[in-house]
Amino acid sequence: MRKLFPFVTVLTIFIAMLLISTQPVYAASPVLNTPLVEGKKPPKQHTQPVLVTGDLVLNVAEGLNYANEAPKATSGAITRLNLIGTYQFKSKDNKPIAKAVRLDVSGLELSIDGVTIPSDLTWTGKGTYNLKNGRIEIHCSATSADGQTKYHIILHGRVVGQIVPLSKDVGGERNVEFTAPQSKLVITQSDGSSTVYFLTLTDDPKNLIAFTPKPQPPSP
Repeated sequence: MRKLFPFVTVLTIFIAMLLISTQPVYAASPVLNTPLVEGKKPPKQHTQPVLVTGDLVLNVAEGLNYANEAPKATSGAITRLNLIGTYQFKSKDNKPIAKAVRLDVSGLELSIDGVTIPSDLTWTGKGTYNLKNGRIEIHCSATSADGQTKYHIILHGRVVGQIVPLSKDVGGERNVEFTAPQSKLVITQSDGSSTVYFLTLTDDPKNLIAFTPKPQPPSP
């Protein structure tokens, strides 16, 4: 029996090593820090969407005409429009997920010769900018300080020429044009009566919409 003891010991050690060698080998995955079975590909790392924001400026220096009755008519009255706000959209892999960019208006100045529009109005509004066809749609509203008069403006048009491509670090500016009867200013009195001014804006180098991206916070 003593002569068989060394043989049994060696045999036991050999069987134990054989069992260990047949077990699956695990390694830490550098992507998800989970066990990785040898011979299998690691799961793909999914990029999370990020919210891209920026500053919006619309400056119409000349050429914004209006008419009270015939939407296609124009007048020679001096008209000015300045709009400021922000824009935002979700991006993945530095590309917009959707074609519509949200616009938020925080301020607007509008002057039309012969039309009383208080300069102290607080304008707010929303809109969209379409990255596929360059269409712009903005709705803004304001109420006079005494609450007796409401103002509502709609700007419907598009950028002229090449569409402004947007990403988290790329913006740009283009000329804009607006068309009637969709574009208009409606002034409504407390008695329900209203006056409509149809707006048209033709392509002009002095009339620009600009998108300026804001610095994005670092990824966690």
